[in-house]
Amino acid sequence: MPSLDLQYVTELVRHAKTGDANAFAELFAATHQKQYQFCCSFLNDPYLAQEALQETYVQALKNMSLLQDMGLIVNWLTQLNLRICLKLKQKHDPTMPENPESIAVSVSGKNYTLHQLMNLPFTESQVLILKSYCGMRPRQIAMLTEMSTREVKEYMQSGLKRLPRLDSSTGEGGGL
Repeated sequence: MPSLDLQYVTELVRHAKTGDANAFAELFAATHQKQYQFCCSFLNDPYLAQEALQETYVQALKNMSLLQDMGLIVNWLTQLNLRICLKLKQKHDPTMPENPESIAVSVSGKNYTLHQLMNLPFTESQVLILKSYCGMRPRQIAMLTEMSTREVKEYMQSGLKRLPRLDSSTGEGGGL
C-alpha cells in the first residue's frame, strides 16, 4: 500500500472534525488497512482485530474534536487502537492482569511494563512494543509502519537509550 498523502488526509480530518460523514468515511477508507494490520499483529485473531478496528474508528469519530494536530491522525489512530487492543485482549484472555499496562515485557534482557514503553515518544514506543510484545522483526515492523528497516532500528535504539531514564510514575515522554 502506498504512503498516505498527508495533505489529503489532513484535509479529510479537517472536514471530519466539522461533522462531514463523507470525509470521515474517506478517512476510514484511506487508513483502515494499516490499522487492521496493526490489530491482527497485536491480537493474533482476525475476529478480535475486526472488533478492535471497529471500536477504534467509533472512538475516533467520538473524539475527533480532541485531535489538535491533524497531521498526526495516523499516530493518533494507532494510539487509540493499541489501547483498544489491550482492553480486548484483557477481556478475552483470562490470564491478562486487571491492568494490562502492568504487563512485564522483556526488552533487550531487561523487564519493563507496557506502561513504561507507552511513555516513550510514540514511534519509539510503537516499534518496541511491536518487537518485544508482539514478537515482530524489524522488517515486519517497517512494512506495518511504512518506515524503512533502518528507521525502525534507529527508533528501537533511541527508545532503548531513553527507556531506563523514564520514570513510569511521572508520565514523562510522549507516550500513548
